[in-house]
Amino acid sequence: MTKIKLLAIDLDGTLLSKTKHISHRNLKALRDYTNSGGTIVLASGRSIVSIKRIVNKIDRFTGIKSKYSIAFNGGYIDDISNDSVIENKIPNEVVKKIWDYAVSNKMVIWVYNKEALDKKAVYTTDTFFNVFVRMGKGINLLKLNENVKDISSYKINLMSTKKKRIHEAKKWILTNLKKDVSISTHPRLLEINLKNINKGFALDLIAKKLNINRNEMAMIGDSNNDLTAMKNVGLPIGVKTKSEYVKKAVKYYLPYKRNAVANAICKYILSLNKQIELIATDLDGTLLHNGDKIILPNVVKSIQKVVDEKKLKFVICTGRSIDDILVVVKNLKIKNLNNVFIIGANGAFIYDVYNQRYIDEKFVKILYAKQVIDLIKSFYDNKKFKGQVGFEIFNSYTVNEIKSNKPLKHFLLNREFVYSNFVKKHPGMMINNWAKRANCTIDDANLSKIYKFVISFENQNDKARVYAALEQFKDVLEISSSGPWNIEVMPQYTNKGSGLKKLCAYLGVDERNTMTIGDELNDVSMLELSKHSVTLLTSCIKVKESAGHVMDYQTSDIVGKAIDQFILNKDNAK
Repeated sequence: MTKIKLLAIDLDGTLLSKTKHISHRNLKALRDYTNSGGTIVLASGRSIVSIKRIVNKIDRFTGIKSKYSIAFNGGYIDDISNDSVIENKIPNEVVKKIWDYAVSNKMVIWVYNKEALDKKAVYTTDTFFNVFVRMGKGINLLKLNENVKDISSYKINLMSTKKKRIHEAKKWILTNLKKDVSISTHPRLLEINLKNINKGFALDLIAKKLNINRNEMAMIGDSNNDLTAMKNVGLPIGVKTKSEYVKKAVKYYLPYKRNAVANAICKYILSLNKQIELIATDLDGTLLHNGDKIILPNVVKSIQKVVDEKKLKFVICTGRSIDDILVVVKNLKIKNLNNVFIIGANGAFIYDVYNQRYIDEKFVKILYAKQVIDLIKSFYDNKKFKGQVGFEIFNSYTVNEIKSNKPLKHFLLNREFVYSNFVKKHPGMMINNWAKRANCTIDDANLSKIYKFVISFENQNDKARVYAALEQFKDVLEISSSGPWNIEVMPQYTNKGSGLKKLCAYLGVDERNTMTIGDELNDVSMLELSKHSVTLLTSCIKVKESAGHVMDYQTSDIVGKAIDQFILNKDNAK
């Protein structure tokens, strides 16, 4: 995708908080963006006086002087670099018609003309003068009279607490002044500009001066007066709004306002401006197709292309054990294995496929392993389980040489499956096919070098009770889940995100230059680490909130489509 060279940002309801301040996170994101070479343009319906104060604050924080700002929805374009101004004003006679209509229909009118701008003021009607004096907060409010000769205006606001009056005013303007002015509609406000003057027009003009095309621009906003700009940029982003027009116009929508600009910059803009060097994908429910556990042929081709031809690093990041993962690697038929790595047991080990060695390993302390097992046994002994419960232990072991043409063999020191209220009655029989290798009980378990436990449940209430009981270990163990029916227990501070962070440091890859793909709660840590993270539309809410991109594709196919869109730049990718 194209690098975003210019970012236009609305102020009220977007960059500014309810108290009209810029959060520190938003400021840091703006600095990161300008440091990457991007240009920020504030685009607001506010006066230029108000915007300049905000521009100065951003400039001081980023250390980079702004080039342009858009005031009065395009009625005033401040060319800061050249110390010049482009003015687009509504003529005198049109302003007076609107003024007369407002007075006769008891509407509030604010007129922003040159004289008012010089006085840091606005013209309003006598009727509402006292009301707005109390609300002005530093804005001088002027009365219009016969001594005011030039009332040609950058913008006019018509306001009313009654929606019906707003509707009637809009209808009157469209009937009588359609050739003279443009309107932006809000629930209790009409913003009126010279015909065809809006944020989109202003942004186009600035883009031409900077020799930037529309695909190299982004717009973040929340209101109808942002629509013209959103339609004129390659990357329109919306934040929480009631406007269905905005929701339909944007490519990405953030259903909140707090630090929305920071999140939009990090997830959607800086990620485009960074070259992806490493892809990390989950297995089950992501790379592997649900049910048959295969990788679709088109996905295999996409992975081969980025690893073998583009020399990107490819990481399988999963809760599985090394033997399972190496089978998947072999099926991918990647030639350039020196760029293939494995993060297994949810980050408990990192494995170099080409050199066939562990880069890092973390184990559950034997003391805590015994305590977890005792906890599970106590549930069973006290008959607290309503359904069958499985207990799987992942230990360290050696692997067969992947380059061999022979089928992979398991050199398993210890991987044990125990279904507590089932095994004692039926030794060797398991409720899951993958557990048929087991013929032991928890009491026989080898507790040395344990990467993780997986506790599987037939009954959801059993899972909830055990999860609550495991809270006592939250300061010494990592508790997670890879699906609705299990709990995973790992060494402290061990998760896919910590594993990926460690691997990036080992490889000298900037974490921001990674693309992560996952679908479950145990993927959240790696999705949050990456600036370019992808999940499925069917993922749970927490996972979708952690990802930068939510894509409507099936399992396995999503990996191929993400590679096609964000790395290979294929037009047919959504």
